[in-house]
Amino acid sequence: MDVATSSRKLTGDGQAIKEFIDKFDTFLFDCDGVLWSGDILLDRAAEAIGMLRGKGKRLVFVTNNSTKSRADYKKKFDNFDIDANVDEIFGSSYSAAIYISRKLKLPKNEKVFVIGESGIESELRSEGIFCIGGADPNLRRDIEPSDYAKIASGDALDPAVTVVLAGLDFHINYLKLSLAFHYLCRPGVRFLLTNIDATLPNSHALFPGASSIAASLVNMMRSLNRDVEPLAMGKPSQAMMDVVVDILTLDRSRTCMVGDRLNTDIKFGIEGKLGGTLGVLTGVMREDDLKQAGKEGRDEGPSAGGSLLTHQVEGHVRSVNNNFINIIHPETTISPQKTLPVTSMPDFKTTATIASFGGKLLKLTHYAAATGCEMALNLYLPPEVPGSKKAPALFYLSGLTCTGDNCAEKGFFQQGASQKGIAVVYPDTSPRGLNIVGEEDAYDFGTGAGFYVDATQAPWSKSYKMESYIAELHTTLFASFPQLDPENFGITGHSMGGHGALTLFLRNPGKYRSVSAFAPISNPSNCPWGQKAFQGYFGDENKDEWKKHDATELVKLYKGPLDLLIDVGTGDNFYKQGQLLPENFAAAAAEAGNDKELNIRYQPRTNLTQTQGYDHSYYFVSTFAADHLAHHAKYLLP
Repeated sequence: MDVATSSRKLTGDGQAIKEFIDKFDTFLFDCDGVLWSGDILLDRAAEAIGMLRGKGKRLVFVTNNSTKSRADYKKKFDNFDIDANVDEIFGSSYSAAIYISRKLKLPKNEKVFVIGESGIESELRSEGIFCIGGADPNLRRDIEPSDYAKIASGDALDPAVTVVLAGLDFHINYLKLSLAFHYLCRPGVRFLLTNIDATLPNSHALFPGASSIAASLVNMMRSLNRDVEPLAMGKPSQAMMDVVVDILTLDRSRTCMVGDRLNTDIKFGIEGKLGGTLGVLTGVMREDDLKQAGKEGRDEGPSAGGSLLTHQVEGHVRSVNNNFINIIHPETTISPQKTLPVTSMPDFKTTATIASFGGKLLKLTHYAAATGCEMALNLYLPPEVPGSKKAPALFYLSGLTCTGDNCAEKGFFQQGASQKGIAVVYPDTSPRGLNIVGEEDAYDFGTGAGFYVDATQAPWSKSYKMESYIAELHTTLFASFPQLDPENFGITGHSMGGHGALTLFLRNPGKYRSVSAFAPISNPSNCPWGQKAFQGYFGDENKDEWKKHDATELVKLYKGPLDLLIDVGTGDNFYKQGQLLPENFAAAAAEAGNDKELNIRYQPRTNLTQTQGYDHSYYFVSTFAADHLAHHAKYLLP
C-alpha cells in the first residue's frame, strides 16, 4: 500500500481529528519546519502544544538539528513561550552522545573529532566524552602550506581520536575536511553522522544540511576504494528511536510522530512501528511530494534501507493541509506562518527601551550558546532609514570591569551614530555569575575581563569563550533585528576592548569592513594585564596560543589594506605604566609593511602638556567618539 492511497487528509473533519488525537498518549514532534522555521514561530504552534498538554498527552521533541544542545533548545522553547522540559528534548547530538558512550562504550582515553557546532560538543561532554574540533576557533581559518605537511605526517592529528562525528557546521572549511579525511583513513576509526538531512528549512527556504557536508568525506573515501558510509544517529535511524523509547519507556502503539519530511520524520515513525504518523506541509514536504511518492512507489530522499512505501501503513495518517494547526483547530482560518510583531525575535528579550537622539537604545538579554549562560548587551538603533535600506552596525567592545552599559551611557556614540544612520552594538565583557572559583577575585581576570578570547584552560574553557560569543552575535543579533545589515559592520573598542577589536579584525580578514581602537592593549604578551589573562586562559606554556591573540604578532602576518585609527591619551597612567604598548604595534606594522594607512594619534595634539593629556577614562573616549564614527562611516556608508 503506497503513501498516497493509505493517507488520510484530516483538515476540516472535526470528528476525525478528535478520534485521531484520542488514539495516542504520546506525540513525537519534529521542530524545525513543524513548530518554527528558523527564528520564526509558526502560527498557533504554541497554542496547539498547550491544547495537547491540556488533554494529558505526553509530548517529546525529536529534532535532527545538531547545532544546538538540549539546553540550547530549552532556551528557544522558552523564548517562544512553548512549555517544554529538557528531558522531553532529543536532538541528534544527544542521540550520538548516548550511542558513543553507551553503545560503543568509548574508553576515557579515546576522543571524538567533531565537524559541527557547539551543540554537539555540549552533548558529548555531558556524557563524559572528550572531543576536539567542533567550534574550535583555531580551525576556523584557511589552510596554510605548513598544515599539509603536518597532517600528512600525522603531527597535526591526535592519536587518541577513534571516532569522527559529522554534523551541520556553519564554518566548514578545507582544513576541517582534511583533518577528518585523514582521521578516517586511520584503521579502526568509526564514522558517525548526526543526521541524513541534505537540506534544512529556514526563513521558508531550504539551505544545505548535515549530510551535504558529510557527502564530501564519503566521496573522498570512495576515491580510495573504501566504501565507508557513516552511521546516522538522527531520524530515521532507529538508533535514535531506541534511545527515545528506552529512556522514556514509551508504548510504541500509542505514539504518533509529527514531521515535515517523508524520508526522515515519517519513515522514522513507520520503521519504528509507531501507532501513527502525521505529515505536515509547514517545512520541507509538499502535497505534490506525497502524490509523486505514491505514483513512483518509492521513498523521497537519500534514505538507507528499504523503501518507505513498501511498509504497510494502515492506521498511519498524514495530513496534506497548509498548516498543521488547522488540523487541531479546523474552525480557524490562519496564515501558514507567524512573524512576531516586535522588532526583535524571541532569542533576545528587551528589558528596557530608552529614547536617544531620535533612535532607541535597547537593553537586551539572551541565552548565548558560546558561553552557556544568559548574556546582556546594549543595542542602539538609529532613526529608521527611509525605504528598505538596512543600517550598518558598529561593534564597540568595552574594557576591563565594564559592561555593555558603560559606553552606551558615557561614550557619547549615539549622537553621531544617529546622524549617520549607524547602529551600535555594546556587548558585555565576560560571562557572569558562573560561580567559578576565582572569577571575582581580581578586576583584571575573570568577571569583566574575558579579553575576547576562547579560553583553553579549565575551568575557564567551558564558558569563557568571548571570541565565539562575538561571532555568535553576528548570526543571532542580525537574524533577530531585520533593521541591521548582516553584511556591513565594523569594530572598535577601548583598552581590553581595543585589544579585542584589533585581534578580531586581524584574525578574520574581510569580515569587518572597518576597525579602530581607543587606548588598546596592543601587545598583551608583553604587558602585565595581558600576561595575567593569557596565563589564566591559555596556560603559561602555550605561548603559541598567546601569539594568535596578540595584535602586535598578528599584524606581522596580516595581508590586506589596514586603514586603522588608534587614539592614545598621553596623560593615560596605564599607557605610562606599559600596559598599552602602541609603539610595539606600530613597529611591527612598519616591519611588515602594514603601516601605510596606520594612524596612531597621541592625544592631545594641542598646546596641552603631556601631564595634562587625556587619560584612560570615558572623558577621553567621548572626546574622540565622533572622529571614530567618521572613520567607520567611510566604509560602512555608501
